Amino acid sequence: MLAFVVLVVTDEVMTILKRNHRTCRDWTSLAHSLGLSRLVNKIRVKVLVFGDDLDVCVVNLLQEWVGEKPKEATVGNLMSALRKEGFNDVAGIYT
Repeated sequence: MLAFVVLVVTDEVMTILKRNHRTCRDWTSLAHSLGLSRLVNKIRVKVLVFGDDLDVCVVNLLQEWVGEKPKEATVGNLMSALRKEGFNDVAGIYT
């Protein structure tokens, strides 16, 4: 019998992503891969209003993903989206 462990996206995962310069700079491509294109402007406005840095965009994106699609918001799916967008350096942390 095979057992599969599904790892959820935690604060630790979000912290690792927000420390990566490339994911902060190109977070919108990750949003598109996660199926959250419609939230890009909302997140941008939220960050601008509060005067936050770009790294907060990545955290907001992942929090929205976990809130809207909790069953899809797994580390495995996140790593697949990261690889799809060429963020192999970050995706390699969990493989």
